[in-house]
Amino acid sequence: MDIIGGIVSALDVGIRLLFVYLILGLGAAAVQEAVASLLRLRAKNLRTALNYMLNDPKSQINLASKVAEHPLIRSYKRGGMPSYIPVTFFRVALLQALRPECTSNLLKDGAANPSPAALIKDLPEDSRIRSIFEALTIQSSTSREDFSKTIADWFFTNMDAASANYRMGVLKRLFGIAIVLTVLANVNTFRELEVLLVPTNAHAAGKSVDAQPSAAIPNQLGTNSLIGWGAGEDNALVKRLPAGTPHSVQVLISFLANYAVGWLLTSVMVTILAISLFDVLSKVMQIRPAGRPLKR
Repeated sequence: MDIIGGIVSALDVGIRLLFVYLILGLGAAAVQEAVASLLRLRAKNLRTALNYMLNDPKSQINLASKVAEHPLIRSYKRGGMPSYIPVTFFRVALLQALRPECTSNLLKDGAANPSPAALIKDLPEDSRIRSIFEALTIQSSTSREDFSKTIADWFFTNMDAASANYRMGVLKRLFGIAIVLTVLANVNTFRELEVLLVPTNAHAAGKSVDAQPSAAIPNQLGTNSLIGWGAGEDNALVKRLPAGTPHSVQVLISFLANYAVGWLLTSVMVTILAISLFDVLSKVMQIRPAGRPLKR
């Protein structure tokens, strides 16, 4: 019975902590989405990806601006850069940025549709962009259809990298938001465990928790800490410091032991839960983190 009681008590404590993490995680995810929408972080991430793909400052090549200003791209999202562009729009905008005389039906032969090699003949010989397109041209041979598919694959590969970069930014923002919410709510995992386990230990010892005055619980936490860290002068780590240690150092160590470590652990758990919620929402609500369409 004691083993079963211990398991039930551990589950009860775990569920309570998980509920606290869930509330903070939802709050962190909501703040992150609000910040991303307000600052248009997805659109900026997409523009950064396009700049890396299509610009070469050394050769003064700025194809990204031409693609972004293309009527197809501008019509897809009113008011600035969109956070996502379809690969078909990107392909047309890119090829017409290379050769404005290209028609909208780029896969068919015709005088207005240059061959893949002719598309890049005006680019500087030593430019990084020309080298990229030469590699794409070699990979697709001389077929316009193969060249179109190669551009699409290149676009998807770069959007995958952009998605990874955006996800890393989301993770950093979520961790920062989690720290702020944790400190504001003063959710210290170690202290929460102690508060939850003191009544459990009292019941296990056959004592009545209701009969204990509320002031007795902090005293129990200070002398019978879950991790051996008491509060203030009773802190075990402070007592182990050499004699003559400055008081400011003692205060700092006491703060780290009693608050900072617990806050940090809470923030990590909240971040893990928040990023999991972000992934679930991305699948359920089909949130596009960087510009890659749902299906290729």
